[in-house]
Amino acid sequence: MSDISSKRVLILEDDEVLLFCLDSLVRDLGFDSLGFKNVKEAQEAITEHEFYAAILDNSVPASKSGPVLTGEGLRYGRQLRETHPQIKIALHTLDSYDKYGIEYLQSLGIVYIGKMEMDQIKDFLREE
Repeated sequence: MSDISSKRVLILEDDEVLLFCLDSLVRDLGFDSLGFKNVKEAQEAITEHEFYAAILDNSVPASKSGPVLTGEGLRYGRQLRETHPQIKIALHTLDSYDKYGIEYLQSLGIVYIGKMEMDQIKDFLREE
């Protein structure tokens, strides 16, 4: 694996406690990270920084003052896949996906990680 200290991870999570936990986990693994609570902020950052990976909550606001929207993280993940195909993407969510939903995510190049599966985040980030 190349030097991970130079690799940055985008975290999209509207819950402050989970954002803190994810940020801490990512940094403990040796990565740099930037966290955002809505899609608009993440979109602005993606134009200013290079990212190795993105960990996206599925239910987040589109903008700072907007309501939480189920599916907004996946929508942003699909957009990222088109505009930045080199970025590894994980959907980190409480939303449950059946076998077909997970296969759909895989077809988009997005990894499904259940919200309580923090060990899977370690595996996701460490895989080349």
